[in-house]
Amino acid sequence: MAVLYTTNLPQIAYSAQQVQSNESIIAKRMGIDMYQLMQLAGQSVFSLIWDRYSFANNILVLTGKGNNGGDGYVVAKLAIENDLSVKVFSICDSNELKGDSLKAYKGFINVGGKLEEKLDLSSCDLIIDALLGIGFSGELSDVIKNISQQVNQAGKPVISIDMPSGVDATTGAISKDAIYADNTVSFIGLKQGSLTGKAKDYVGELYFAGLGIDTVFAKAVPSIINHLSEGAILNNKITRKKSTYKNQQGHVLLIGGDRGMAGAIRLAGEACLRSGAGLVSIATHIDNVISILQGCYELMVHGVQDEIHLNSLIEKATVIVIGPGMGQSHWSNMLFKAISRYQDKIKIIDADALNLLVKSNIQLPNCVLTPHSGEAARLLQCTNYEIESNRFESVNKIAKKYSATVVLKGPGTLVCQDEIININRSGTPSMASAGMGDVLSGIIGALIAQKVKKRNFEKLVMDKQTIFDMTCLSVFIHGKAAQYAEKDGVNGLLASDLFPYIRHLVG
Repeated sequence: MAVLYTTNLPQIAYSAQQVQSNESIIAKRMGIDMYQLMQLAGQSVFSLIWDRYSFANNILVLTGKGNNGGDGYVVAKLAIENDLSVKVFSICDSNELKGDSLKAYKGFINVGGKLEEKLDLSSCDLIIDALLGIGFSGELSDVIKNISQQVNQAGKPVISIDMPSGVDATTGAISKDAIYADNTVSFIGLKQGSLTGKAKDYVGELYFAGLGIDTVFAKAVPSIINHLSEGAILNNKITRKKSTYKNQQGHVLLIGGDRGMAGAIRLAGEACLRSGAGLVSIATHIDNVISILQGCYELMVHGVQDEIHLNSLIEKATVIVIGPGMGQSHWSNMLFKAISRYQDKIKIIDADALNLLVKSNIQLPNCVLTPHSGEAARLLQCTNYEIESNRFESVNKIAKKYSATVVLKGPGTLVCQDEIININRSGTPSMASAGMGDVLSGIIGALIAQKVKKRNFEKLVMDKQTIFDMTCLSVFIHGKAAQYAEKDGVNGLLASDLFPYIRHLVG
């Protein structure tokens, strides 16, 4: 059987509304009617069943009344035609079906199919979720909640058609009792909500089927959401000329590490070195100097007690990273106020510096903010739940509020600048470990510093696109390094375990 799906995902993602509003227009332009698309969608899912679930002789298809349900009927019909046992349970009566869904239902009936009166998951070895698709938003009905609870408790593999039922294809918001899929097959255009946050747990392994119109669709329908491939991201890697010297590779100043919190700034500093920065200075609490120097003598470590000493360090720096291990003490506030006066400096603001930023009312052009959802909630003065309910809207609001490039960390990390968003492809659950964010800040600082161009040996010239590109590259390298480093196990990965792989990826 021909393979009609791929794991090679497109580099553009869309809202549900964009796909729903444009798929019929593009199909008509190409001389394809919507029923043909439904047939191709069903064939794509059945192709996955045939290839990946050869053990599945008893298939249960759950259908709704929309086109997603129609896709399910096509899958059921193909199963019957290929001598598989299939049962179909629908949440609606057949007289509620219309248009292409009704046509697909009749095709299923014509090959001997029939609807089950009761839901029985005991005898099936594969479940196909064709209940809702990409049109869903809000909360699941009680009827579907009851079904999804049984599906999630059954311990059977699940393939969702286009989106798992209960997951919003645009925002990624998760309804209570949404279906956990092992695989999801997305059609025509990737749905942005499937690629970030907790939605990734529900989507499982994601496949794509363009149904023959994806290339034309992508050219005709613009999107501000990118899902750049590894190749596209790594095309921005920095290459050194043979004649280069350290002063041409940027000087990064990292500020942080209050008394007793040397580890975070130490991690960020070494990550910065391993990412290729020519010179790395650390401004930290005077008590931390010796411990930070241990094992990494290439760092230039300064114990800072007052603003005068810090100012002299700031003036020498190409890029500033502030926040790791910083705390929120009087000393920390002094540091933050000092760097706030240097509006022309490129800054990476992380950790407690983000919490100090909440108390300020400043714009941060040419700066990068790196919040996780809790820090993002404080920046927007809302709840973590609100952040995770629409990560795209959240990251965009922060970027607008501070005129900055923003990295909203988490599964499918988002990088936003001027409404353009890239969804990162790399990463692993092993990154749920102390110090990972500090390492990321060090990488971002180093890569941006290496791209800064000096004019007349004084003025730093930096365009916003370069900041965005280097931030996306940093986020990808960070996640990819963790994937390499976890070869000995997901649990117990340390942030410092990433260093040799960061160096390898930076090149």
